[in-house]
Amino acid sequence: MISDRGIQGVRVREIAAKAGLSPAAVLYHYPENGDLLLAVHQAVVEDYLDLRHSAQQAHADPRVRLTSVFRSGLPSLTESKAIRLLFELHGLARQDAAHAELMTLLWQREIALYEEIITAGQEVDLFAPAQGAHEVATALLGLEDGLALHLTSDNRALSDATCLNILHYAAAELLRCSRWDS
Repeated sequence: MISDRGIQGVRVREIAAKAGLSPAAVLYHYPENGDLLLAVHQAVVEDYLDLRHSAQQAHADPRVRLTSVFRSGLPSLTESKAIRLLFELHGLARQDAAHAELMTLLWQREIALYEEIITAGQEVDLFAPAQGAHEVATALLGLEDGLALHLTSDNRALSDATCLNILHYAAAELLRCSRWDS
């Protein structure tokens, strides 16, 4: 509901109806709307991280793993509602420290995922970045997040394929990887 209408457009009565509960049952578990939104944010962050990890685990080649992570971070190439929901909920970080902490943890865990793949690529001599794995991971995640924001905002100047190509190009340059098999 949040990803479709935004945070401001969701009411406890509608949430209860969607969940098949009474409004009183929802209020019993979440007396404050903020508590409910925080629980939703926490669940979405965990689900999204699980999706990102599982997307790349089936592959041995670090280049394919990285492509899988890119795909899982672009809304139309994965579960669009999860990414849209994250962007909606991230807006709460400006007003609430718990939401800001979730954003920070999500960022750190996504960076760690990128670093793991970059390090694996270095170990098999596929990647030879001029910067450290952390710096490259930070650059790639920042680029991915920016592209995902544009896609969730329905920027018609960008397509999924264009965004994936941008990420591949940036990764190839930052990782000094001339052989990119996606």
